[in-house]
Amino acid sequence: MDSLFRLLVHDQSLLQEDHSDPKLLDTINYHKRDLVTILETVKWQLEDFERAVNASALADKSRLKEEVIARHRQFIKAIKEHIKLIEERIEGPSMRKNSWVNLNDQDMDGLALFLDPTSALSLTGDEIVEQGRIEKASIFYNQSTPGCSSQESRTLANSCPEKGDLD
Repeated sequence: MDSLFRLLVHDQSLLQEDHSDPKLLDTINYHKRDLVTILETVKWQLEDFERAVNASALADKSRLKEEVIARHRQFIKAIKEHIKLIEERIEGPSMRKNSWVNLNDQDMDGLALFLDPTSALSLTGDEIVEQGRIEKASIFYNQSTPGCSSQESRTLANSCPEKGDLD
């Protein structure tokens, strides 16, 4: 996270000297997008860690355990402050909105497929290609499933009979 942040700060300093380099602007946008993704992941992991620390605090009240929990809470606070500092340096929360708007169609489709993988289960190979979800949809045309018609083997859904049903 820190190395990407330093790289972003360096690239932004180069941008101040020369405003006309489109490759540099693209690089900065990619770095910002990656950094925002990393920050959100770190926040999510930190929230999970904080919940685990709090659950541990409730479970055991021994003196040694209290010291460990206090150190964990100091760590959580330090990481949160570090995240806040980086977010402020990369233009704050408003930058996060811009980074997601810049997703191209393939990235948006990939994200949608990642978030809801069941949405692709009923698509045929042609529909997958049209939507750009899988680049090599021809795999589905070249494979045949025993006991299925050619149309059935083109679908991703489990519409074909099971092996036990063939007997």
